[in-house]
Amino acid sequence: MKKFKSTLSLVLALIMIFSCCSVALGANTAITKPDATQYPQVVVTGFGSAKIYYEDDPEQTSLFHPWVLDRFVDNLANIPEYIVKSIKNKEPNLFYTCVYNYLMDCFGMLAYKPDGSMMDGVTIEPTTLFQDEDGRYIFKYDSRQSPVVLAPQLHDYIQQVMEHSGKDKVELVGISYGANVASAYIHLYRNDLSHIDSINLRVPSIGGVDYLGELMSGEFDVSAIGLCDLLHRFIGAGIIPDFFYLMEEAGILAPFIDAMLEPAMQYALYRAARDVARDAVATLPALWVCLPDKYFESALEYMYGENYRDPDHEFAKLISDMTYYHYEIANHAEELYRDIQDEVHLSIIVKYGVAAIPLTDGPNTMEDGFVPVPVASFGATCTTYGAQLPADYVQQKYTDYNFINPERSIDASTGIVPFTTWYLRGLEHSETSTGYQDIVDNIVHRNLTVFSDPEYPQYMTVLEDDHNVLVPVTEEEEEETLYQKFWKVFKAIVLFPKKVMDKIKEVLSLG
Repeated sequence: MKKFKSTLSLVLALIMIFSCCSVALGANTAITKPDATQYPQVVVTGFGSAKIYYEDDPEQTSLFHPWVLDRFVDNLANIPEYIVKSIKNKEPNLFYTCVYNYLMDCFGMLAYKPDGSMMDGVTIEPTTLFQDEDGRYIFKYDSRQSPVVLAPQLHDYIQQVMEHSGKDKVELVGISYGANVASAYIHLYRNDLSHIDSINLRVPSIGGVDYLGELMSGEFDVSAIGLCDLLHRFIGAGIIPDFFYLMEEAGILAPFIDAMLEPAMQYALYRAARDVARDAVATLPALWVCLPDKYFESALEYMYGENYRDPDHEFAKLISDMTYYHYEIANHAEELYRDIQDEVHLSIIVKYGVAAIPLTDGPNTMEDGFVPVPVASFGATCTTYGAQLPADYVQQKYTDYNFINPERSIDASTGIVPFTTWYLRGLEHSETSTGYQDIVDNIVHRNLTVFSDPEYPQYMTVLEDDHNVLVPVTEEEEEETLYQKFWKVFKAIVLFPKKVMDKIKEVLSLG
């Protein structure tokens, strides 16, 4: 079971890392055009900011980042055949080779060489002064690179924007990984921020993401309940997710999953995914930026060996750049942002209410499917996914104001800037909408606080049938449907024998 869990974790993580490239599209879905009195908005997008393709292909038909789904689907065709041959001939290495080649074809050309250069024949869309249809300046860049490398490029871009717009200040918006780039920019140009009017961090991943740390340090695993949550996330409420939840509660889901693959195939798949992580993904500085501090050193050792600090190491430059950003910038980001609050209007957008990708054995965190609430908010207190704060819980800070959400799952008072941090429920990490962009525009243009305008309270949620509309979160409880009532009774009947046996075991152990 452990091997299968680890394999599934690796494959899901490899996909999740770059699927976040759709965050980059968020800057192009806006509704409020800036007027002549507003400062220009410079948007630092997330992963997938600029297109990557083969340099001899000006039409970009060979585009492989952001991903083209057909590339994955078409290449899957041969894998079932290799599975059958591997099992029939008892040759797991045959399956390993097939999976490794498939994953390298999907990810390999994104890798960097040890000297930090791109693979031969690969090119990237150049950074040019670009405005979207609503007048925002979009900073497109190679999102695989370290924020330390990208910060000077962002500085030059901001200078171009001010010259082009005729304004002496800009509004800086960092989205996901773009928030890391913005942090490096603030760190390197700390003494010259007079041209920054406001900074908005949208779902920032500066504090790191645990499952990426687990992936890169070899401690990855997958939780069965996490799989249930993920299934519910993609399918929605209904008999299929509920059935899997019931299997998990009855203690039979994990054995069921384990029985799905031959042990030899589990091992081959695990090896292939692990080796691709080392040979391709681990060469990307942007990935290391998303590692929490508790995993950073162990991940370097796991991926690069015990001599990873050797100045003659093949990847010495990459390791050095990553280490500088991690210890000098990421680990001091909260201190950095506290230090500039009197100079610029700092605001944060956090998303929540989406199941985490199921890569840990622990309970799911409260997050947007990628970045946990405490990370994105720099310290807000929250429960696990679907839970509530204890009945006797008391708000920890600023008790003259209410910072606890109506569902009683988040206490925003412990975040770095609770008065300018908004929490949006029901939007995935990479998801955007017109209502979402409208909130961002009003925050940065009007320098709002969560108490400034009743139309933009601290806790908002999308309408279930229209994610373009965000409305205040309320304490209203939905009435149980007939199906929910039926399922509650059915579940109680199915679990009754297990509860009886558990009680008998408890009594016998006490005796």
